[in-house]
Amino acid sequence: MIPKHFFCCLPALFLFLREAPLSSAFSLTRAPRLHSRASRVSAVGTESGVSKAAETETGGLVGQKGGTSVVFFSASDLRVHDHFALSSAAQNSKELLPVFVADPRDLVLLPRPSLRLLRDALISLRDELRSRGSDLLVLSGSTKDVVREVLKRGGGGVTDVFVHADVTSDARRLQKEAEAALKESAKGASPSLHMWDVSLFPFPLPEKETGAEGEPGLGDDRLMVNLQSSALQIAEFLDPKYEVFNKLQEKQAHGNRQTGPLPAPERLPALPVSAAAVKAAGKEVDLESRGSLVRLVESSEVGKGMSEETARAWKATDGEDATRLFGTPESLFDLQSEGASGKGGVQFGEGWALGLLSRLVEGVPEEVLLENGRETGGYLERLLSAEKETAEMSLGLEESASAWAARCLRKSESDSETVKALSDVLFKGEAAVRLIGQALSFGCVSPRMVRKAVGGEGGNGFLSKISQFLRPASVGGPYLKETVEWREWHRLLAFRDIRESSKQLEKTGGDGIEYSYYRWQGNLVRYCRCPPSNQKAGSPKRPKIVLVHGFGASCEQYSKLMPLLAAEGFEVFALDLLGFGHAEKPRLTYSQYLWEGQIRHFVLSLVGGDAVLAGNSIGGYLSMGAGADLGGASRGVVLLNSAGRVIESGAFEEEERERGCSVETATREYKQRGDSIGPFKPFPERLLRAFGAALFVYLSTSTEKIVKSVYPVFPEEAEGGLVDAILRDAGDPGAIGVIASGRKLPPQRCQNELLRRFPGPVLVCQGVKDPLNDAPARARLLGRAARGDGSSAGVTTVHELLAGHCPHDEAPAAVAAAIVEFVRDVEGGGSGRKAERWIAETLPEETSGSGSVEKKGERESDLVAA
Repeated sequence: MIPKHFFCCLPALFLFLREAPLSSAFSLTRAPRLHSRASRVSAVGTESGVSKAAETETGGLVGQKGGTSVVFFSASDLRVHDHFALSSAAQNSKELLPVFVADPRDLVLLPRPSLRLLRDALISLRDELRSRGSDLLVLSGSTKDVVREVLKRGGGGVTDVFVHADVTSDARRLQKEAEAALKESAKGASPSLHMWDVSLFPFPLPEKETGAEGEPGLGDDRLMVNLQSSALQIAEFLDPKYEVFNKLQEKQAHGNRQTGPLPAPERLPALPVSAAAVKAAGKEVDLESRGSLVRLVESSEVGKGMSEETARAWKATDGEDATRLFGTPESLFDLQSEGASGKGGVQFGEGWALGLLSRLVEGVPEEVLLENGRETGGYLERLLSAEKETAEMSLGLEESASAWAARCLRKSESDSETVKALSDVLFKGEAAVRLIGQALSFGCVSPRMVRKAVGGEGGNGFLSKISQFLRPASVGGPYLKETVEWREWHRLLAFRDIRESSKQLEKTGGDGIEYSYYRWQGNLVRYCRCPPSNQKAGSPKRPKIVLVHGFGASCEQYSKLMPLLAAEGFEVFALDLLGFGHAEKPRLTYSQYLWEGQIRHFVLSLVGGDAVLAGNSIGGYLSMGAGADLGGASRGVVLLNSAGRVIESGAFEEEERERGCSVETATREYKQRGDSIGPFKPFPERLLRAFGAALFVYLSTSTEKIVKSVYPVFPEEAEGGLVDAILRDAGDPGAIGVIASGRKLPPQRCQNELLRRFPGPVLVCQGVKDPLNDAPARARLLGRAARGDGSSAGVTTVHELLAGHCPHDEAPAAVAAAIVEFVRDVEGGGSGRKAERWIAETLPEETSGSGSVEKKGERESDLVAA
């Protein structure tokens, strides 16, 4: 049964209850055509596109005939098939220099096990290039220095530079550095910079007519025929609502000429003579050395700049140490890569990905695929091996929870029953998504190649959907098609978000909130950052603040709070949890442990540790869980009307005595203690989705009313943008999967258990007008659960506010003031005790809700004034 406080924001209930239909316009009988334009950057400016004559002559490929090309690979295009840059160089260039920049600032964004995958993918790419007469230079250093060194050593002979136009922050850094290097080194004829990408959908660009009022958007009738745009160009006109985009695809897909993915070139131009000089001048990474990329991060300024606690936590994301420190290894969804180590198996990379694709499109049942443990990768392999007891391993919390659920469903100890139970725990098609996701993320397989392999299977018509609904779970066409189409939509949306964020920052002179993207477990995730606005040079390093949203919300919900904290000298981050906001919503089984793992990785890799976590609603509960697992790498936790079960300390201790251990221990030791945390009886997936669709229809007409009910003090704050954002996110494909996972949640660690484990201070900011629960009583419970009874390692401060369920949005100034006071005390070596006297005055045992609010109002005025 779902805990009462899990769905603690009613307007979010319908956010993920509709799965937007895929357009029937996306015909799979023909693969989409490669876009015919690449950005061409010169030393003096940018020229969008190449001439039509050149396109006709080269079939859309670019580059100077007989010239020298430099191709900078990124962690998103590690293949030779359907690679616009390699195909262009093969057709037009005399010489080719392929380069991968191993920048520690980018490598640290990947979990350590993913660094091993990256290494294997680079080895695979290098071997493919060598078999075609070329090679791959993997050079370590800052992107700026490596790019400039490569172009400098290349001399004046370089005519074309290719960079994959991905949307992540590390890829954008490579693009900017390449453009800057070309402008700085311009002498006479400058090389052309081609920012390339391949578009999955046929999408003509609007034609801008001279003298027309305004600029036509997508869907305008004035469209250029037979000119397909890239994601960069689509972003200029993209409507952020998937429903609008889908209708446009239905309108435009028919009649547009489409071609299949580009084949891998049979031969590539030879390396230029300058390649030897580039190797000699740069620091070439030894890919044959196992763990080389991990060691590169640890020995860099990035690794040396980590605090002791953060470095320890980052190292612990690898293998057994992760289980001891976190309970959930970051390798949870990473494929196990053993090929390069010589221990058997197939090396992860392009060949592995194409072989996997061939197997998946056969449409074998998931149960059959699960039986091939080595092929299924880390998460599935570890579950199956542990259940079959073919390997001794320590599972993380999320893996243990899934194994516990499968054991509850099992009717016998047979291997076939074990596999069946594991497949029942997963969502339909989840195995295919987990397997192909990493390959797509690293670019080892092209989305267009996936669509071509799927062929005409899995259309979106009524009969096709009925067939998918009734037939057994398969890892074939429908889920592969769905995966690449959903990923492409979020990629386009990400390009749009980056464009809009850049335009806004230009208006403000760089001040304000910047939106960016990164990949976690192969999926695009949005996050935002607000830099400190008054930090002086040489000032001491301050804790960073990481904000986590509630169920159904997004990082945009903190747009009022972030500037207030930044004005006090703090660097502030907020992120979209996977499945929420503008983050991807893949077909996965979502749980609290998955989201806690995402927060943990974000703090360690993108923020750099030493952060104070603050979360609202379920985001507060997840922050508490992530903070407890991070230990000293988290300086403190702020709970803003947090979800999560909390009970009196005596009742908590009695529950543990009856159970014989904590929920965490029972989950880990599920084979021996699994019965102590209850049965697992999920609703059938089809029934849950049907219920979700019906509930969406009912609630969608009452969005504004429901939202205002959780903003009781200042309901006007719920108007306009907030409601629009909720409805926009509800329309994303795959959104229903999050709410469907709600009936499959594993047993949760209650707040008492997490508070006991967390070693640092905790601040509770409680809006006492929250209509979803007895907020004052809940605040008192949180305070008693972690203070005065010896059950907590840290100290908890409770601060009541005149607000509803989202105090950071209704009373951002008061919340900011409380957080600033709390963090300053943490910085000074305190533990949150400064407000102890104030708590005693505002939290009497028998005070009514209204009385607490009156006292709070007086105190809030004093606090804000101070």
